[in-house]
Amino acid sequence: MGIWKTIAGTDDQWVGHDSSERFPVYTRGNAGEVYPNVFTPLSFSIAAEAGERAMRAAVLTSGLVRPEELDALPVTTAVGSGVLGGYAYLNLSIQRLASSRFPGGKASDADVAFLGIGEDPPPHEMADERNIRASLAGLRFVWKTARTEAIPKLAEDQKRVDAFLAAMPDVATATDAELVKSSTEDLVPLFADLFETHLKVSFSAGLMINVLGNLCEQLLDDELLGVRLLAGLGDVDSAAPSLAMWTLAKSINLDAAVAAHFDAGINGLEGRLEADPAAERFRRDFADFIDQFGSRGPNEWDTAFDTWETQPKLALTLIDRMRATDASHDPAAQLKRLAADRVVLEAETMSRIKAPLRPIFKRVLGAARLYSQGRERAKTTVVRAIHGSRLRA
Repeated sequence: MGIWKTIAGTDDQWVGHDSSERFPVYTRGNAGEVYPNVFTPLSFSIAAEAGERAMRAAVLTSGLVRPEELDALPVTTAVGSGVLGGYAYLNLSIQRLASSRFPGGKASDADVAFLGIGEDPPPHEMADERNIRASLAGLRFVWKTARTEAIPKLAEDQKRVDAFLAAMPDVATATDAELVKSSTEDLVPLFADLFETHLKVSFSAGLMINVLGNLCEQLLDDELLGVRLLAGLGDVDSAAPSLAMWTLAKSINLDAAVAAHFDAGINGLEGRLEADPAAERFRRDFADFIDQFGSRGPNEWDTAFDTWETQPKLALTLIDRMRATDASHDPAAQLKRLAADRVVLEAETMSRIKAPLRPIFKRVLGAARLYSQGRERAKTTVVRAIHGSRLRA
C-alpha cells in the first residue's frame, strides 16, 4: 500500500471510521508521522471522534469548504481525518477541494503539500468543485492570516494544560475510578480543543507557505526560495530537545566517570548511573531534561507507547550517539548558521522585489514564519496533555 489510498469501505475493521463516498481519497502522509502504528483502542476512544470534529472545524476555518458540504456527513465518517483499517489517515480529497478553490490554486497543490514528490494519487472529480463564494472567503482568510502578528491561543492552551496536569490525581493514592476519569474522560474535551488549535495553526502555516512559494515563483521565478527564507527559525519547539540533548552529550565527554558508564553500553546504564555518587550532576541534569521533554518520543501521540520519561533508555540512546559526533553536528551552531544565511537572503530578496510589492511580501513571509513556529508550539502542547494521561492510564 502506498501513502495514498482510495477506500471504498471499511466494514471489517475493529476500530475505525467509515470512509466517505464523496471524498474517497485518503493519505498516510503527515498522519503516518503522528500515528505510525495501528491505533490502539484507548487512543481511538480518546482521539477519534474529538479528532474528526477538530479536523472539520479546521477545514471550515478558511471558508474554502462550506459548512453545508459537511453537515449531512456523520462524525463517524472520515471527512477530515480518520482511522481506516486500523491506521490513521488524512482525507486528501477535501484538501484537494480547498486547494482547487483558492484563486490561482489547483487540486494538485494539496498533493505536493501532503505527499511531496512521488506517484500521483488517482484524480477524482468532485461535484461543485468551483465555488465563487468559497474562493472569495479563501481570499479574505489569506489576507486576515497574513496580517496576524501574534497567536494568543497558543499561550492560553499552554496554561490550560499546566492546570490540567496540576489537577491530575497522585497515582499512588488515587482510586481506579479517579485515574480513569482524569486520564480519559477529562482529557477528551481538552484534547478536542487543543487539537483544533493545532490543526488551525497548521493549516494556516501550510497556506501561508504555499502563498509565499507562489509569490517567490511569480515575482522572482524561484519556487524554492520560500523554503530557504524559512530556514533557521528561532524559538521552534521541535528544535529544543535536540539542543538540550547536545548539551548533555557533550557534558558526558567532560566527565570521565559518567563517560565510563556510557562506554560500558546502554543496557544497565540507568542502574550504574544511579549507583554512582560521581554521576550525581549528570543525573540531576538528565532529570531536568526529562522534566521538560519527557513527553516526547517516537510515538508520542499514542498513550500506549513509551516516551523519554516512561522509557529513559530511548533518550539515553540518542544522547550516547550525539556524544560521538563532532562540532559540525552541533544543532545550535547549525541553527545559528542557517539564521545568518536567512537574514542575508531576506535582504537580497527584498532588494529584488519592486517597492510597491515589498510590504505584501513581507507580511506573507512574517505570517509564514509565525505560523510555522506556532504549529510546533501547538503540537508540543497537545503532546504534553496526552503524556499526562499516559502516566495515569
